Amino acid sequence: MGGIVFRDAQAAPGELSTSQQATRAMSQPRPRNNPGPEAIVSAVSDMLCRVCERAAVALPQDLLLADVPNIDSLRLLQTIALLEEQFSIEIDVVALERLHRVRDIVKLISDALPEE
Repeated sequence: MGGIVFRDAQAAPGELSTSQQATRAMSQPRPRNNPGPEAIVSAVSDMLCRVCERAAVALPQDLLLADVPNIDSLRLLQTIALLEEQFSIEIDVVALERLHRVRDIVKLISDALPEE
Protein backbone atom coordinates (compact mmCIF):
# COMPACT_ATOMS: atom_id res chain seq x y z
CA MET A 1 0.00 0.00 0.00
CA GLY A 2 1.15 3.51 -0.54
CA GLY A 3 4.29 4.30 -2.40
CA ILE A 4 6.36 7.18 -3.52
CA VAL A 5 4.70 9.62 -5.85
CA PHE A 6 6.95 11.99 -7.73
CA ARG A 7 5.44 15.23 -8.90
CA ASP A 8 6.74 17.78 -11.33
CA ALA A 9 7.51 21.04 -9.61
CA GLN A 10 5.31 22.75 -12.20
CA ALA A 11 2.25 20.52 -11.66
CA ALA A 12 -0.34 21.72 -9.22
CA PRO A 13 -1.93 19.13 -6.91
CA GLY A 14 -4.51 17.15 -8.86
CA GLU A 15 -2.96 17.99 -12.26
CA LEU A 16 -1.05 15.52 -14.36
CA SER A 17 2.68 16.00 -14.55
CA THR A 18 4.38 16.34 -17.90
CA SER A 19 5.60 12.74 -17.74
CA GLN A 20 2.11 11.51 -16.80
CA GLN A 21 0.64 13.41 -19.74
CA ALA A 22 3.23 11.89 -22.10
CA THR A 23 2.55 8.39 -20.75
CA ARG A 24 -1.19 8.87 -21.15
CA ALA A 25 -0.74 10.14 -24.73
CA MET A 26 1.47 7.17 -25.66
CA SER A 27 -1.02 4.69 -24.22
CA GLN A 28 -3.91 5.98 -26.34
CA PRO A 29 -4.85 3.52 -29.07
CA ARG A 30 -3.47 4.52 -32.43
CA PRO A 31 -5.37 4.22 -35.67
CA ARG A 32 -4.54 0.97 -37.44
CA ASN A 33 -4.08 2.49 -40.89
CA ASN A 34 -1.03 0.84 -42.35
CA PRO A 35 1.52 3.29 -43.69
CA GLY A 36 2.61 3.11 -47.30
CA PRO A 37 6.03 1.84 -48.33
CA GLU A 38 7.43 5.38 -48.66
CA ALA A 39 6.37 6.21 -45.10
CA ILE A 40 8.11 3.09 -43.77
CA VAL A 41 11.31 3.89 -45.71
CA SER A 42 11.26 7.44 -44.37
CA ALA A 43 10.60 6.32 -40.79
CA VAL A 44 13.45 3.79 -40.87
CA SER A 45 15.86 6.33 -42.31
CA ASP A 46 14.82 9.03 -39.84
CA MET A 47 15.05 6.70 -36.85
CA LEU A 48 18.48 5.37 -37.82
CA CYS A 49 19.77 8.93 -38.19
CA ARG A 50 18.21 10.02 -34.90
CA VAL A 51 19.51 7.07 -32.88
CA CYS A 52 22.96 7.35 -34.46
CA GLU A 53 22.99 11.07 -33.68
CA ARG A 54 23.28 12.14 -37.29
CA ALA A 55 21.48 14.78 -39.31
CA ALA A 56 18.31 13.40 -40.85
CA VAL A 57 19.04 12.32 -44.39
CA ALA A 58 17.40 9.82 -46.71
CA LEU A 59 19.53 6.71 -46.40
CA PRO A 60 19.67 4.54 -49.54
CA GLN A 61 17.81 1.28 -49.06
CA ASP A 62 20.76 -0.74 -50.32
CA LEU A 63 23.10 0.83 -47.71
CA LEU A 64 24.75 -1.75 -45.48
CA LEU A 65 23.78 -1.18 -41.86
CA ALA A 66 27.47 -1.45 -40.96
CA ASP A 67 28.04 1.63 -43.16
CA VAL A 68 25.50 3.81 -41.32
CA PRO A 69 27.65 6.43 -39.56
CA ASN A 70 27.97 5.90 -35.80
CA ILE A 71 26.01 2.59 -35.81
CA ASP A 72 26.70 -0.22 -33.37
CA SER A 73 24.67 -3.22 -32.20
CA LEU A 74 23.11 -1.35 -29.29
CA ARG A 75 21.98 1.53 -31.51
CA LEU A 76 20.55 -0.92 -34.02
CA LEU A 77 18.53 -2.64 -31.29
CA GLN A 78 17.36 0.73 -30.00
CA THR A 79 16.27 1.69 -33.52
CA ILE A 80 14.30 -1.54 -33.90
CA ALA A 81 12.65 -1.09 -30.49
CA LEU A 82 11.61 2.47 -31.33
CA LEU A 83 10.26 1.41 -34.72
CA GLU A 84 8.28 -1.39 -33.06
CA GLU A 85 6.74 1.21 -30.78
CA GLN A 86 6.11 3.67 -33.62
CA PHE A 87 4.33 1.09 -35.78
CA SER A 88 2.73 -0.84 -32.88
CA ILE A 89 4.30 -4.11 -33.98
CA GLU A 90 6.45 -6.85 -32.49
CA ILE A 91 9.47 -8.16 -34.32
CA ASP A 92 10.79 -11.66 -33.68
CA VAL A 93 14.31 -11.57 -32.25
CA VAL A 94 15.42 -14.32 -34.64
CA ALA A 95 14.59 -12.03 -37.57
CA LEU A 96 17.21 -9.54 -36.38
CA GLU A 97 19.95 -11.90 -37.57
CA ARG A 98 18.84 -11.31 -41.16
CA LEU A 99 19.31 -7.54 -41.02
CA HIS A 100 22.17 -6.43 -43.24
CA ARG A 101 20.82 -3.45 -45.19
CA VAL A 102 18.38 -0.62 -44.60
CA ARG A 103 15.87 -2.35 -46.90
CA ASP A 104 15.92 -5.40 -44.61
CA ILE A 105 14.51 -3.30 -41.78
CA VAL A 106 11.88 -1.84 -44.12
CA LYS A 107 10.82 -5.35 -45.20
CA LEU A 108 10.76 -6.58 -41.62
CA ILE A 109 8.38 -3.78 -40.64
CA SER A 110 6.22 -4.24 -43.73
CA ASP A 111 5.90 -7.97 -43.01
CA ALA A 112 5.03 -7.35 -39.34
CA LEU A 113 2.19 -4.93 -40.09
CA PRO A 114 -1.26 -6.50 -39.95
CA GLU A 115 -3.17 -7.05 -43.16
CA GLU A 116 -5.95 -4.56 -43.74
